[in-house]
Parts: sequence; C-alpha cells; structure tokens
Amino acid sequence: MAYQPKSYRKFLATSVATALVATAVAPAASADTSQFSDLVEGAWYQDAISYVVSQGYFQGFPDGTFQPGASFTRAQAASVFANILDLDTTGNADGFPDLVDGAWYQGAVAATVEAGIFNGYPDGTFRPNADITRGEFAALMVRAYGLEMDEDAEGMTFPDVSANYFAADDIAILASLGIVQGLPNGNFGPQEDVTRAQGAAFIYNTEIMEDEVELLEVANVTANSTTEFDITLAEALAEGVTLEEAAGRLDISVVLADGTVVVPTATDISLSEDRTVITVEHAEDDLNGLAGTLVVNGFELEFDYTALALVNVAAMTMNGVTTVSADVTGGNAEGTEGMIEIFANGDTDADAAASVDVEVEDGMVEAMFRELPIGEHVARVTVGDVTEDVEFEVVAIEVEELVGTTEVVDNDTEEQFLEFTTNGEMLSVAYLEASGYDVEFLASEDVFEGGNDTSETGELADDLGTLTSFDYQVTATKDDETITSAVQTVQVRDFETTVAQIDSAEVVFGAGVTLQSGTLTTSDENVSIVNIAGQFEDGGEFEAAGNELDFEFTTSNPNVALVDEDGNIVPVSAGNVTITIEMDDVEYDLNLTVADEDRMVDSVTTEKENIGLVIGATDNFMIEVTDQFGDAVSGFEASFADVENADDDVILTAANATTNNEGTVTVNVAADATNEGSGTLELVEAGDLDEEVLLSLDVLVDGDTDVATRRIELDDSSEDLQLDVNTFAEDQTVTLVLNEYNAAGLKIGGFDFDANPQFAISSSNTSAATVSAGNADGEFTVTAGTQAGTANIRITEGAITRYQTAVTVVNTTPAITGFTFASNLELVDELTGLSFADIVGSVAYSGVRGDSEPTYTVDGDGRLVVELVSEADDTQRVLVGRFDAISTDVSGAEFIEVDPVDGEATDRDNFALVADAGEEGTVVLRLTRLNNDGSSRGVFATTTVSVDLP
Repeated sequence: MAYQPKSYRKFLATSVATALVATAVAPAASADTSQFSDLVEGAWYQDAISYVVSQGYFQGFPDGTFQPGASFTRAQAASVFANILDLDTTGNADGFPDLVDGAWYQGAVAATVEAGIFNGYPDGTFRPNADITRGEFAALMVRAYGLEMDEDAEGMTFPDVSANYFAADDIAILASLGIVQGLPNGNFGPQEDVTRAQGAAFIYNTEIMEDEVELLEVANVTANSTTEFDITLAEALAEGVTLEEAAGRLDISVVLADGTVVVPTATDISLSEDRTVITVEHAEDDLNGLAGTLVVNGFELEFDYTALALVNVAAMTMNGVTTVSADVTGGNAEGTEGMIEIFANGDTDADAAASVDVEVEDGMVEAMFRELPIGEHVARVTVGDVTEDVEFEVVAIEVEELVGTTEVVDNDTEEQFLEFTTNGEMLSVAYLEASGYDVEFLASEDVFEGGNDTSETGELADDLGTLTSFDYQVTATKDDETITSAVQTVQVRDFETTVAQIDSAEVVFGAGVTLQSGTLTTSDENVSIVNIAGQFEDGGEFEAAGNELDFEFTTSNPNVALVDEDGNIVPVSAGNVTITIEMDDVEYDLNLTVADEDRMVDSVTTEKENIGLVIGATDNFMIEVTDQFGDAVSGFEASFADVENADDDVILTAANATTNNEGTVTVNVAADATNEGSGTLELVEAGDLDEEVLLSLDVLVDGDTDVATRRIELDDSSEDLQLDVNTFAEDQTVTLVLNEYNAAGLKIGGFDFDANPQFAISSSNTSAATVSAGNADGEFTVTAGTQAGTANIRITEGAITRYQTAVTVVNTTPAITGFTFASNLELVDELTGLSFADIVGSVAYSGVRGDSEPTYTVDGDGRLVVELVSEADDTQRVLVGRFDAISTDVSGAEFIEVDPVDGEATDRDNFALVADAGEEGTVVLRLTRLNNDGSSRGVFATTTVSVDLP
C-alpha cells in the first residue's frame, strides 16, 4: 500500500482534461516559515503556510509578518487563485465601476472573473476590499479546482449550514473530500471571515492531502522522448479495469537536482493492446534541458537532457519517399544547425549520395528524400557535434494507383512532359522502371514527340499547333499486370497570353477618382473597373482596363449593382455586392458596398503645421479633401479670406484652388510686402453660405530678412522626389528650390544662384537624373534620365558639398505583356487582303500609358510598326512592337496601307496583310516586342495564315 497526491490521481482519472496539476515540492525544498516573525513553530497552520508560500500562492507583508489570523479580501483572494491557476493577468476588469484603474489587483480580478471563479454583485460592483467569508471561500475552491462530491464518502453535516445556504453544496463537497473538518465547536462558520491561515489550509488540503490507494506494480519505465514515457506493468491490466481507473493507481513524479518534485501535466494517456504498457504524454512539461529522476510507483529512471543528444533516429520509406527524423534533446538545442545525409549501399566512407541541411525546430530535425535507389542505405543525422546513424532499406515500390495530374500545357514549349502521381506521390518514370515496371503514356491525339499518340517518357511535341485539348492515360505494367490511370483531359493554351492569376483591380468613378473605401453610392456616375493586373502562364505581367482583354464580368446581386461586358458598373441600391472578373478560368472578386446617399466633404487635411514667412515671401502647401467614406473629392473649390493682423492689416493672401481627381491641390500663399503680424488662414468651400471653416493654419509674418539657414525643398509641395523615365508619366521632372530661412525659421525665399556663381548643382548619377543650373529664385529642375536608379543632387561650393538630397527614378514605360492572334486566319481576297483588325485577338500593356493610344505605320520592309502615342502631344511616343510576315512559299507577303493615312493611324482597318496574286501556301505572322530605341526584346507571339489567292 502507498499514498499519492489526490490532485494527480484526479487529473489522470479524468484523462487529459484541463484540471489543475500542482508542482509538488519535496520537504527539502519547502519554504522556510521562520522568515515570518509572527508564526508559531509547530502550529496547526505551519505546513499549510509553508506550502502555499513555496508555491508562490501567498506572500508575506513588508513588515516581515504573515498575519495568519488576518481576514482575506476579495482582491487578495483573486490574486491567490490567479497564482494557483497560472492565469493571464495582463488584462483589465471592465464593467466594475468600483475598481481603480491601474490598481494592483486589476489583472487578477479580470483573469478570475473570465475564468468563472469570481462574479460581481447584483448592483454591478466587485467590492475588492470586502472580506471573504468561509462559505464564500468554499464556493471559490470548488469553482477553481473543479471539485466534485465523493459519493462514497460518509457525509459530514454542519448545524450552522442550512440547506438553502448558497454555498451549502460547496461546503458539502469539501467535507466529502476531507478538505474541511469544521471548527472545534462542530460548526462550519459560513458567515465568519476566513483567515489567511484557514485559506492556506483549504488549498494545502486540496492539493497535498494524501489518501491511501493500492498502486500498480511497475516492471519498467522507458523514456521515449523528453515529453513521453512508457510504463510497463508487472502484470497485464485486468479486463474490466478502465484506463482511467489504472491511471488513478499511478504515483508519478520527477525529482530534479535541486530537490524540487515536479508532477508532469499529462496531455494524453494510452494503453497498449496487450494491456501491459501505459504511455503518458506530457507535452506541456517538456523535460528538455533538465536532469533528474522519473519516479513511477517507486520505480526510478534517471535521465539527463541537459547535453545535446539525438534520440529516436528513424528512416522510413513509403511510396518512394524516405523520411529521416530524429528528436533532439538538450536545453539549447532549438535552432541548432545540422545535416541529414544518405549513404548508398551502407558505405559511410564514400561521399553521401544525398544530403539536406536542417535546423532543430520544436525539438526535432527531419528531411525527405525522393526516389532513393533500391537497396541498403545508411541515414546519418548530425546536429552540432553529435552524430547518429540508422540503417534502412528501400524496396521496389508496388504500384497501386496512377493518377494523371497535368491539366494545362503550352502550345509551343520545348521539353514539356505530362505528369502523374503513383500512390499519391509524384515519382519519375525512371524510378518506376527501376522497380520493374514498363510505363507508357496513351493520348487521344498525336501530341507526343515525333507526332505519336503513345510515349514511354510523356514528352510532348514542341508545337501542338491549333489543338485546344486532348486526353491521356498512364499505364504501368509488371509481371503481366497493368495499372491504368483514369482519363485526364488537358487544355492546350498559349502561355504567353493565358492568364494564370489576377492579382488586383481598381474601380474609378466620377472624374476618374480611384475608389479607396470600397463603397460606391447610388449617385456615382462613370463607374468602371480599371488597372486589372496579373500574370500570364509564362510569367509575363499584364495590366489592362476592363475592355482591353477578354475579361468576363458578373455581379452577385443585380439589385445592388450591375456590370456590363466592359467592366462598367451601375450602382442600383444600397447593399453589398461582389463583382467577379474572370478570364481563362481564373477569377478575381471585387467586394463592394453601395450606399444610398450622396458623397459629402468630410475632411480637409494638410501636412503643413503653420505658415511662417518674412514680408514679401511666398510659399505653398498641399491640401487633401476626402468624403465620408474616405475617398478623394474631385472638383472641390477651396476658398480663402485674406489674413489680417491685430490692426486689421492684411498680412497674407491665398489663391483659391480646385482639387484634382486625387482630391489634392496646391495652395499658393504670399506674405504682404510691408505688413507684419500674426493671424489665421481659414479654408471654406466656395459657395458655402454658412462659411464652415474646414481647415485653419496659424500665420506669422515677420520683417527679419537675415538668412540663418538654407535647405533644398520641393518648389511645389504636391510633388515628390520620385521621377519616372516613362514619357507618358506626369513626373519626368521636378523643380527643387534652395530656400532660405531666418533665425526664427520663417521662410525668406529662394537663394540667388545668379548672384552666387561659385555654387554649382550636379547629379551623382546622370543615367538616372540630370539637373539644370539654378536661377535667381533658387530654383533648378531635375529630369529623369534613361535608366531607373538613385541620384544624389548636390549643391557644392568648390569641393565642399553644402546641401544635397536624393532623387529616386523608376521606369514605368509601357510594353506589350499580352497578345493573342485571332484563330483560323485565311488570306483569300487579293483586292482587300486580310485586315489587320481581323488578325488581332487581344492585346494588353504593362506600365503607365497615360492618354496614349496604339498607332500603326508600315515601314519600308512591309512590316507593321506599333507605337503608343499621346493624344494630347504626339511627340510623346513609345515604340512597343513590330509585326512581320514570313514565308518560304508565298511571294509578296507584307503589310500595306489600305487607305492613305499620312504615314500612321490608330484604326487597325487601315492596314492589311497582302500577297501576290495566285499565291498559295502559309505565311507566319510574327510579333516582336521592341525597346523604345528600336532594338528587339524578342519574339513574343506567332501564328499562321493560310493563303489561297486567285
């Protein structure tokens, strides 16, 4: 017979429920209660107080006393139970008006209320300073520990506890478990205040009080890992004895080197089929990094997990994939780097046939190796300075299932192979052949290399022509038994023009305002989907408007919003709606909300904190106007009254301004040439009869024009220091100014470069940006170069750099990123030829195009050249591509102008492909992408035209 703590028995008896498991402390490690001056040696409470102090549940007072007879407050009790259950005490208890913010008890009260241990009073208060009675403390104990009535125990009743007392059942539970015995007079004293010593005894009796139980006889204990061990019983567990009952007859503890006895928190227990081995997992109490003795019913197993070690090293092969793993112990093992190597034929003196670098994560290392040769092997696991080997064998795979997995292929790519899985794993044909199988691919069309409909490798022909789809199967034959996959259908596409993914899309409304909030209104007009961006199957990127590629648009709720074939949206009524963009079976959802209200100005902001100028100086600042949804307000007219000083003299004027489609505008201000003083600049919306002030800035104008400092700044605060090489971009140039300020930080104006020729302006990277000379107003212009990059703009005096700033240059020059030819092209009419409009299927461009449109010309060699040309300024143009006609059997194949177009036109109908009369054969049309200087970026797309001219 032996004894065991009830807490652990109860835990195991409820399997792996989240019951409390306390850390027990051996007598040698118990707290020394002599530290408290008011405790009596040998008093009835000594063991209990020693225990609760050692566990950190209770603390003494600053004067060195424990005060065993003092009462408990509700706040103190909350702290004790939060410590016992190791609750998160970082929160605040909301909802109790009598709790003081930041008080020491806030976290404990919040945690115990959330855990259901404490409740507030009916009036909504918590009363942290109220004393707790013995009856109330009994109720708290039952809730905290999840205690239940011992139905087999003889009931103990107390004459002063009535049946209708709120805690009567709780007191009965404690009495049935032997936790409480009552007061010397036979009463319980439910209305008496519980003392600190009595509270300690309640807890001590619950966690530590021993009970007689017959323990199972243990023959052996084996540690499987730092978080799991096996208990081998001397005799098989009798039939009819449940695992829970058996667990209740186990006394398990871990004795550490410092004398601390840790009771591991079990997270799972299981019983072997022969009922002789009980496996205990304790994932939350990892012994990694510790050394000591595991004691199970008196059987002792010493362990030392302080040094790095490899345990449970294993190699397992399944369906051609070998997994090598090892548990790594040692307190500092996590993150340690290592290697797993495979030695073929068990020859560890040879070079490793395969290796993988690993790192210890969650106490283990693991690596997978595919298609290791059949035969004997050795896996070597090395972590830090520790190495362990394990032998294993790879045997021939038994094919049980083949599944064709290729769904889409390109129509003109070399070395394309159909794929399949074997028993769920992607394995090569060569690996199956090494296992004794003959593999064959069967197709419904002549798609394989050499123009065949069968293949031993699955390699497709380089050019699949106009084929749009085909079916295939895979077979594996061994010993006259054939395994055949189900029929798999493959779509044939042009990967250069087939959409692989759609990453983003934007919605614009009104005067081209980009929707940021996701909320449209029923009054919005000109709503459309733009800048649909994504990737093609070959990795090329595209960005296109809704009408530029073959997108399809659908609405989830036409009662909320409609969408047409070009991506134009009509808001109908309030609600939520999803607009789906689809192309090539790829979908992208735009989730929108429609509100039944007009847009109104909600906010006017600026980064300008105040305006400080000297007399006669000028400045500017940018404002941003948004509506109630957070979207830009275009066309907002900002109006300003003159700023006057205390003498009613005008000291500053501001020009009215109207916002653009980004909701921004630059406001120019000028200080008076003579008047000084302070005042306030106020912004109102033009035409607002109420003149509601939407933005105000303090203004100071001073007469001190002595220069104290200078700095390089933007001449227009709405611009930035990023330029673009792209001719269609609006930020190819930026004007900077070297401004001067007085000692008070008030702006004087620009530095006079004309009067100070010793100052020079230069760029550190002229490929990225060039710079002009400065003028008398301190201004100079930085212009984007020919390449993206960064340039430091420096103002020097002799060899000394006085001022500098960095400019970033990007390149958003547009290029063709998607193109399709129309299908089944034929040239059969000598007079009209084949119109270029009928040749083109769809086209998409990347980059920033501005207002440019594709414009076409025919060069001297009969090739059709494509440029993007700005509608507003035809000098702004970018060369993007060239179409030419190639044939070995058709003479005169070229592009011509159908109608005189003065050299170029935007209408594709103005151009046609022609050939000489009587010609018959095939012409290949080729699209070559071009750089803006005319150099080739490579062939992008080709197609064939059948020619049969009379």
